[in-house]
Amino acid sequence: MITHLMRNKKDRAIGVKFADLTGKDAVTNMEGAMHTFLTPLVKINMHGDYVYNGYHGVESFENQNGRQQARVVLLSAMVQPDFEGEKVMYQLAALGDAKVLGEDLGPDFTILSVQAKQNIGTLAAYETRLRRHMIQHLTVNGYLPAKSSVKPMSYDAAVKHLSTGGSPIGQYVTPPRKPQDVLSLELLFFSSVEQVINEFSALEALCAWTGYVYTFDPPAIFAQTLGATLLNRLFIAAIAHVARVNPGAFRQLRCFAFNDYADKQAVPLLRAALKDYPHVPVVPKAHLFPPPSGRYDPPDTGANAMLVLHNNSDAFGQNIETEADGGSMDGAIGTHSSAAASLHRQHPHLVDQVLAMSARMRAV
Repeated sequence: MITHLMRNKKDRAIGVKFADLTGKDAVTNMEGAMHTFLTPLVKINMHGDYVYNGYHGVESFENQNGRQQARVVLLSAMVQPDFEGEKVMYQLAALGDAKVLGEDLGPDFTILSVQAKQNIGTLAAYETRLRRHMIQHLTVNGYLPAKSSVKPMSYDAAVKHLSTGGSPIGQYVTPPRKPQDVLSLELLFFSSVEQVINEFSALEALCAWTGYVYTFDPPAIFAQTLGATLLNRLFIAAIAHVARVNPGAFRQLRCFAFNDYADKQAVPLLRAALKDYPHVPVVPKAHLFPPPSGRYDPPDTGANAMLVLHNNSDAFGQNIETEADGGSMDGAIGTHSSAAASLHRQHPHLVDQVLAMSARMRAV
């Protein structure tokens, strides 16, 4: 699955997921949901600092002695939970008329061929099997109940519940655009926990000698059908959970910089989540890229640490390789760095180094 997801994306996927029955798309919607738990990390040369001035861009470094300058950074191509529409994480977490039992895929699982994915019945059975696997591993009791058997919270109530430290276990939420639908807050929380475990475990290993300055830009497009604030609260709750159950989880973290342009409560909540890590300053991301230059200015705690950036990658398309500058973070970073070459789908060593993370840090 790792090799499939990394090598078989289409060239671009702007607002498009699995294009049903085109005969070409290789990554299905539930496979795309699985990419949430696959986090590519790559050291890149970045030829400027990322900025947002009404559009995604990069302020290029000046040439020096006729040579192009670059900053060496770690790029996390983590795929944010995809709520751009209702086909990926929304579909995974949605309750239906009947209870859905989770079931592990088991050792006999094989990925369908592109040709087999064109058969509606075969595709539906395959997607159900992938969904049941994720339900098995992302819920405490291994199932999603019938919608009629639960009492969901409103969107605002769910945001408040998580903001005040309430447990997401056994909780459900009605999305703002479709209050008649019900999503499992528990499944979404454990999805965030898995992402935090995957990414930070790898960063701790890769930056054991240098430490790292972590920057985070919450998704906007990927949050359209759920809301960015709730996704932020789930992410922060996951940080707090991992910090609580694994006291050494953020040992090498030198600074946590969150882009709080649309969510001013996020930084104080993250400070509370990381209260047992007094060596880690938590700041708005803008503090690291101050005006007027907008150049990266590391904190004292991270003067010699590796800077970690995100391109908010896509599970379905290789946008970092094909999208032009000025469109998305993918396009901006891809145009102004070596990331597209390192993540090239035909790179012979693309998946040579895979670090498998334990998901047994979920104590509830």
